[in-house]
Amino acid sequence: MPGYSDATYKPSKAVSKLEVITAVYNTISASDKFDKLQGDVLAMKFGATIDAANIPKELAPYGESTWAAIGYALENEILHPDELKGFVIEGELAEATKLEASIFLGKGMKCFLKRKPSKNY
Repeated sequence: MPGYSDATYKPSKAVSKLEVITAVYNTISASDKFDKLQGDVLAMKFGATIDAANIPKELAPYGESTWAAIGYALENEILHPDELKGFVIEGELAEATKLEASIFLGKGMKCFLKRKPSKNY
C-alpha cells in the first residue's frame, strides 16, 4: 500500500472497505495478467452503480483508481452491487472487518489465479 501525502504510512490506522478493494485491484493490475485500460472501461460500465453508492473517484493515497477498482471487483464478482451500499455511510468510508478484508482478498486472488497473461503489455 502506498504512503500518504504527508509521507506517512499509518500502519495502525483502520482500513476502509474501499482501501481493501483498491489495494487488491492495484496488486492485480501490477501483474502481466492485466490490461490497465480494462479498469477504465469497467469504471465506465459500472459508473452509475458506483456513483449511486457515493464512492469517491479519488482516494488518498491511491489516486484515481478507486472507480476502476470497484468496476473490476463488480465485473469479477469480488463484490456484489448491494455490498456497495455499505462502503460509504453518512459521508464517511466504512471500515472493513478482518473477515470482509479476508473475503475481498481471497476472491481477488482467486480471480487473479484464473486469469491468463495479458497480450497488451
